[in-house]
Amino acid sequence: MKSKPAGIYWRRSTAVAVLAIGILLSAAAAVLVAGQLQREARLKFEAAVSDAQAAIDSRIQAYADVLGGIRGLLISTESTSRDQFRRYVESLGLNHRYPGIQVIHYGRRITAAQRPAFEAMVRGDTSVEPSGYPRFAIKPPGDRAEYVVVQYVEPMIGNEGALGLDLGGDAVRLAALERVRDSGQITASGTIALALDPKRHPGFAMRVAVYRKNAPISTVAQRREAFTGVVSASFIVLDLMRGVLSEPFLKQIHVRIHDAGFLDGPQGLQPPVADNLMFDSDRLLATAQSAQKPKGAAEPARLNSVSAIEVGGRRWNLYFTARQGLGALSDRWLPWIVMLAGGTISLLLFGLTRSLATTGSRSIELANRITADLRESEAKLAEAQRMTQQLIEVLPNPVFFKDTDGRYLGVNKAWEAYFRMPRDAFVGKTVRELYPNDPEIADRLSAMDEVLWQNPGVPQVYETPIMTPDGQQRDTIYYKATFTRAGGDVAGLIGTIVDITERKRAERRRTMEHAVTQVLANSETLAEAAPRIIQTICESLGWVCGALWQWDAEAQVLRNTASWYGDAAEVAGFITATASSINEAPAWHGKAPGTQTAGLVRRVWIHGVPAWFPDVAREPGFRRGPDAAKAGLHSAFGFPVMAGAQPLGVMEFFGRNIEQPDEALLQVVQALGNQIGQFVVRRQAEERVRHLAHYDELTTLPNRSMFHQRVGQALAHARRYKKALAILFIDLDRFKNINDTLGHDAGDRVLKETADRLRGCLRESDTVGRLGGDEFVVLIEELAQPVQIIAVAQKILAALARPIVLQTQEVHITASIGISTYPADSEDLLGLMKCADIAMYRAKEQGKNNYRFHSVQMNVHTRD
Repeated sequence: MKSKPAGIYWRRSTAVAVLAIGILLSAAAAVLVAGQLQREARLKFEAAVSDAQAAIDSRIQAYADVLGGIRGLLISTESTSRDQFRRYVESLGLNHRYPGIQVIHYGRRITAAQRPAFEAMVRGDTSVEPSGYPRFAIKPPGDRAEYVVVQYVEPMIGNEGALGLDLGGDAVRLAALERVRDSGQITASGTIALALDPKRHPGFAMRVAVYRKNAPISTVAQRREAFTGVVSASFIVLDLMRGVLSEPFLKQIHVRIHDAGFLDGPQGLQPPVADNLMFDSDRLLATAQSAQKPKGAAEPARLNSVSAIEVGGRRWNLYFTARQGLGALSDRWLPWIVMLAGGTISLLLFGLTRSLATTGSRSIELANRITADLRESEAKLAEAQRMTQQLIEVLPNPVFFKDTDGRYLGVNKAWEAYFRMPRDAFVGKTVRELYPNDPEIADRLSAMDEVLWQNPGVPQVYETPIMTPDGQQRDTIYYKATFTRAGGDVAGLIGTIVDITERKRAERRRTMEHAVTQVLANSETLAEAAPRIIQTICESLGWVCGALWQWDAEAQVLRNTASWYGDAAEVAGFITATASSINEAPAWHGKAPGTQTAGLVRRVWIHGVPAWFPDVAREPGFRRGPDAAKAGLHSAFGFPVMAGAQPLGVMEFFGRNIEQPDEALLQVVQALGNQIGQFVVRRQAEERVRHLAHYDELTTLPNRSMFHQRVGQALAHARRYKKALAILFIDLDRFKNINDTLGHDAGDRVLKETADRLRGCLRESDTVGRLGGDEFVVLIEELAQPVQIIAVAQKILAALARPIVLQTQEVHITASIGISTYPADSEDLLGLMKCADIAMYRAKEQGKNNYRFHSVQMNVHTRD
């Protein structure tokens, strides 16, 4: 048996041990809370950085598309005038849609021999300035083998000094020019100071080469041969970044961008220094200096991130640093509150244990006093429990408690605020009672609880979507763990949730943007790309169906030209009705009165900006709203498809849930609409280039190259199946007199009428082409007998002999036709063309307005 002093000493030691253990547990809890807050801050920081990088990259790509569009303009037309260049740049709306672009200019390649004529041509160019440019001269002066001279500059005001500048006039400029010419890609410059910026903020330039139409450019040598000029644009980075990063973001995260140089540069990538600083976000904040920490103050550890994007062949390094104010004030104090509460409880337990330690020697004398102490300790313990509950109440994350039956025991204020329901609506209920109309969510949450009951003491972390009572779907991370009674058996579970909806939405938006870009890259036309774009946006963002409305300029209406609804059979009727309808939207004249109550497509079309309907059934003026609601559709949004300042159409999408507007998504789809519009402009320019490469622009007949291809195919078919064919070489008689007397416009109209009459004389399987001037050629396949050729030739002569009325004057014209046949005259293309040409000259020598075969034997049976 222990002695009395030893017992007292043992009990006092127990009290000290209780105090020490309590303090250690409090410190551990504070460390855990601090670590959790730090992880949440890191997640928030990384999500914000990821969104910022995507926004910056998207803005740079949009600006690069401007250069691509201008290059398409220059390639698609044989000679772009100064006025056309100015009107196209003005249509882009640089000040409003592309802030930061200071100047766009086009430099034209000329030789030393062409220099005098070129300078004289620019001086006398009055298409924009009535007085022309009488002082124009290439600069810097000097004799060089060739020049790349800035011919067009927009806007001209303030940038007059660029006009006439030789972009290869010195070694530095020449090196940059050769890189653009040889690469065939958009190329960016390093940091430069622009003359128009009085504050000399960092800027840079982007350039893209222009090559001769139809010329091969697959190798460096071919690109050098086909090079005709360069399109350049200069930017102030600070202005370019305005609107990309929000002010709340900049107040919490400091951003710097450094240009590390060309990816393939001989000196490698450069470290970040003051000379290559492109952008510092503090310059966008009016109170940046006042927000900085005073000198001498201790600097806490910051969250940092470094990433990179490629801009015109150069590496831009992006440095993100969290400011001291990142995170709520309550988050920073929460570990200390937990530590203080734990310490308070430990001190109370220490006092209780120490009081018990003195009862052995003074049990009788101090009975009443001990009782009082116990009551005081109980009161303090109750207060400590109340404080613990209060701490849970003030936690910023939603917290809940459940018993082993899965019924809610309680929730904190953050939980009430998150679900927008009082705690009484939760207490005593199971998840199945809370989600009576959504058993899938209830089954999923209950199954995860069951896993926790089967593994008590093992914390559970998982990610899952849930539905709030107001019908909004939220993405969350659940953190759960069991707690026990005094006897050690499981009493229930405690959990918290972290809302990651915005992060998930940002990820889906980035995925969607990338997927749409891939669709455009792999498509030839908008008709091909549109259904896949609609499907991509719906599947990426969780929307049910969508449609594209395109402007029909002739009928002055918007027509539904593409749609997608996947396997949602219940919306098939709604989409089918939409696909066969038109929308009588007004022409593009900006905001019109009464449009606030217009339907979704009309509202987007009129205002030129995205629109969002949380619930279509409650939108006045939306005629398709009731039909959409019957199909189970509620939310809808739409955005315009723009080509610069020119609207092309509207895309609209529908979802099942009632969704509030997502401003970040609307900004993304606004940029997507511009990207799709640039795709259309680029494809139209490319299609025009391809068409001009194979067809005569005046008559739309196949040109020499296309006609030779068709004859080659016809010869291969004729050889294989032992068929005959004929070539008719047609030359108009005395056509030069029409040009000399009536002018070239009249001559062009005669050539168009001749082409139309030739088409009317032939079968669908025959081919007529224009070789140039007044020379036409006809291919007749599946030739049965020579008399068939004679009938065609006589029909052509009769058709061309009919008078042609030009305004009030009749013009009479005839033709001479030379005929060669396969295989009698020749078995190859060049031989047949040569024989037909010779026969045509024989027809002219024998009085014109007739036909002749190359074969003498054939002519024996031919009557003049």
